[in-house]
Amino acid sequence: MKTAAVALAWVAIALSAAWADDGPAPSAPPTPGAAPAPAGPSAATLGWPADTSTVEVTTTSHVLDQPHRKARTLGKIVRGTRVTVVSFAAGDRRCKVWVGIAPVGFLCAKAVRPTTAAPGGQVQPVVDDDRAILPGAYFDVGADDTPAYADATAVRAGAPRELLSTHTMVRSRGEVEVDGVDYQQTNKGLVPSSELRRLAGSSFAGLDLRTTPAPWPMAFVQPKHPVIVRATPDKRGAKVDQRDARSVVWVKATQGDWTAIGVDQWVRSSELRYVTLAPPPTGLAADAPWIDVDLDQQTLVAYQGGAPVYVTLVSTGRRKGTTPVGTYRIVAKAATTRMAAEADEASQYDVGEVPWALRWKSGLFLHAAYWHDSFGDKKSHGCVNLSPRDARALYEWATPIAPIGWSELEILVDDAVVVRVRDATHPDPPWFDYAKERPNKKPKAPKLPTAPTP
Repeated sequence: MKTAAVALAWVAIALSAAWADDGPAPSAPPTPGAAPAPAGPSAATLGWPADTSTVEVTTTSHVLDQPHRKARTLGKIVRGTRVTVVSFAAGDRRCKVWVGIAPVGFLCAKAVRPTTAAPGGQVQPVVDDDRAILPGAYFDVGADDTPAYADATAVRAGAPRELLSTHTMVRSRGEVEVDGVDYQQTNKGLVPSSELRRLAGSSFAGLDLRTTPAPWPMAFVQPKHPVIVRATPDKRGAKVDQRDARSVVWVKATQGDWTAIGVDQWVRSSELRYVTLAPPPTGLAADAPWIDVDLDQQTLVAYQGGAPVYVTLVSTGRRKGTTPVGTYRIVAKAATTRMAAEADEASQYDVGEVPWALRWKSGLFLHAAYWHDSFGDKKSHGCVNLSPRDARALYEWATPIAPIGWSELEILVDDAVVVRVRDATHPDPPWFDYAKERPNKKPKAPKLPTAPTP
């Protein structure tokens, strides 16, 4: 749970960065006798009521740190969000007036309109029912060459804008009927409901140690089937119990390929995924938040300093090296994002609106995987796959918190949560050099993701 102090601290950091070296210079004191400087833009300049203090976003837009189009992107705010106006700034012919908004940043006045309603909006991604696993309905395309239409007119004209393959998954915002045929309103357009298969998403979730303390050392039972518990560390030992797949057990002792989980209770070690407390990465502040990913055991532990706060199972890259070891930082948050293979990749995929995505390297994320339930085994193309519930929990835990209505957030490297990806050969891997990904001091608005690999 984030505190107001944490959120305010991020706002202060963002503001200081927004007005750093390349920001507008402070106004010089007026020279005695000189003509007064021309007044800057105001609500009246835009034809708005003079007392305008709140605006509504009319076009989903990037929020910039300065009032010009080449400024650094802070994130993205969605249509319908209402924000407090804090300033106005002159622009150019492409955007004549910029509006400074709370908590930070600028939007072109063309993307907003005045409103008398109070500031507010919806946390992104929108989850209509808090008990729901996913933010909406997700589907798998069932047959190659499934048509996707821009609208009902295109349906009637038989003019799809795209033919979808079975490597495609989509998110729907509801069903509509066109001339007696049902279509899902997806991120790809109108797709015949009969050609789609509903994806439920895994119900698995790890342990939030802030509310559910767990014994240490601990382990998860492997994900595919229950394990037999025997009275002795021997495959011929008497069966005394069994533990469900992915259930939590207490590791009391080990003997050869056997692990004691209680008095006269032994299971094969190879059928467990061990979770061990790990020291923080070298150079990390003592009380800093960080995430530890163990490639060998397919586990993840989130820490606040030295204290574990969340533990779960993950799915990393199937092929060696596709989830690279290293010490990284979460440099962007996206409420949902598209992930698609490059044209020359052997394995093709186009995965729509992947929720709760935390980018830690170009093209690599911690994110929800709604298309499989193999957490605890390697499964991905390189990203760290999480169950939807785990992905949401980590997205909401990782600072900074996205302001209400923001669907993307770019994070300054020095302020970002650390992610260490390790294995037995690399227990404390080196820090990743983000300068290699960001060679320019003023990059253009980034696209999320870059060469994505779910």
